[in-house]
Amino acid sequence: MTKIKQLLKQPVIQLILFSLIITWLLPLIFHWLAVAKVIRIAVLFIVVNMVAAIALGIYLANRHFAIWWLLIFPGLFTGIIYLRYGHYGYWFAGAYLILSYLAYSMRKTALTVAK
Repeated sequence: MTKIKQLLKQPVIQLILFSLIITWLLPLIFHWLAVAKVIRIAVLFIVVNMVAAIALGIYLANRHFAIWWLLIFPGLFTGIIYLRYGHYGYWFAGAYLILSYLAYSMRKTALTVAK
């Protein structure tokens, strides 16, 4: 049990789990709840994932991670879209990457100015 706790404390694992919950588990729950497809796309892909992308950019900037870490969330999203959903979702991955980058760079700038 302690090894699992140590594993969960690693930032890579936290980032991957967060991305999997947002991109795979939430859509699955919405599907089980029989939410209409249009509502699912609007709520999950537009609202929840975009807020998650911004939060992820801020989180990575606060922890001083390299910029390539921003690719994990859109990469996992693209993989899940390829396996489960229509091809229209690929455009969202680019939007998430842009939002993450903007949040990351704005937070990095704010952190360097504060020093």
